[in-house]
Formats: sequence, structure tokens, C-alpha cells
Amino acid sequence: RTRALAAQWDTLGFSKLRAGDALSAQKYIESAWVLWQRVPIGEHLIEVYEKLGKKQDAARICRLALAAPGKGDDPELWSKLGAAEKRLGVSTSDSVVVNAKSYKPFSSGGIELSEMRSVKVPFPGELPGEYKSATFDVIITNGAGAAQARFVEGADELRPAVKTLANARFLQTFPDDTPAKLILQGLLSCSRAAKGCMFVFLPLDTLAGPAPSPLQ
Repeated sequence: RTRALAAQWDTLGFSKLRAGDALSAQKYIESAWVLWQRVPIGEHLIEVYEKLGKKQDAARICRLALAAPGKGDDPELWSKLGAAEKRLGVSTSDSVVVNAKSYKPFSSGGIELSEMRSVKVPFPGELPGEYKSATFDVIITNGAGAAQARFVEGADELRPAVKTLANARFLQTFPDDTPAKLILQGLLSCSRAAKGCMFVFLPLDTLAGPAPSPLQ
């Protein structure tokens, strides 16, 4: 149902884009993309950003979409993405990006997709052992001030992180005031070397069953 909701947000946003309301389309498709990083949704978001004149944002999403799953959802999808790649001048090489003011190592699309689903959180109290990990469910409700978290499996020593995760600031947004509840799952990894914990949401494509198809 979570994937289906992302597909519905994308479909509604794409319809608004075709109706000429790019600003409303942005809200729906951005929320869909944060929830489910899949090629069709990314391609729609590229169109929205280009329509709004946000070329740099469009180029960034294009690079991420090239590394996202869902390339086989539509026979024409890969050619659309390839055309956007050329049009926006997107680079997918592993070179170092350098300009007159600064430089930084190139970050691959796959790494950035993982970073989208990641949030660093402190561990409540002293971290037990050198490294521990556990799986948690996180429930994000539209309009609620905080999320809910529940321990699923893993190191029992990490159970107290339930409160920390409930108060974490996640990237996920909702496009409107319609009541909605997202039930997501992720892995919490904690180590003394990192002096904290990293929580990474599992990609929605890891769920069992066929994926609903966003509007092409």
C-alpha cells in the first residue's frame, strides 16, 4: 500500500503537470520520489523541474534516476531519460568535479539514493559494544508532530533507540492534508567508532510482490 500511495501521488502530480500546474505537480511528485525512488517518478520530476526552470535540480534528479530501479517499466522510459541526460549535460563518470571555488569527489547516483533514505541519530546513553544493528519499523503520519517507531529484530541493546527514532527528522513530506500513514522499515547501525547511529530506510522495491506502475 505504501508503494501504491507513492504511485498515486506521482500519477496525480503528473496529471497536474499536464494541466499546466507545475507548482502543484512539484509537491506531489517530490513526495512520491522521496518515498519511492523509481525511474518513472524520477523522470516525471525532471519534467517538473525543467518546466519551473530549475535546471540544476533537474540534472541532479536525472543522475539519481539513472541509478534507480524501474528502467523496464516503460519501453520508452530509458530513451526519455537518455534524452534528458544529454539535454541537461549530466555526467555519470567517476571523475572529480572541480571549479574555480571548490572541488569535491564525484558522488554516484546509487550512493546519493542511499543517502536520501538515511538519517544520523544519537544513541540514548552509552553505546553497548563496538557495533550493533537492529531493524525497526517507523510510522510517519500526515499531520502528526512526531513519528512512531517499534523494534522488529536485532540487538536487544538497541531497543531504547525507539524514542530517538520517533523524534528524528526524516526527509519524507506529504503533498496535501489528506490523512495518510506510511509504515516503513529500516536498519539502525550503531558503532563506537562513528560515535552514533545511522538509520537507513529499506528501499520499497525490496518488498515482496509486484510493484504498482506509476503513470507513464
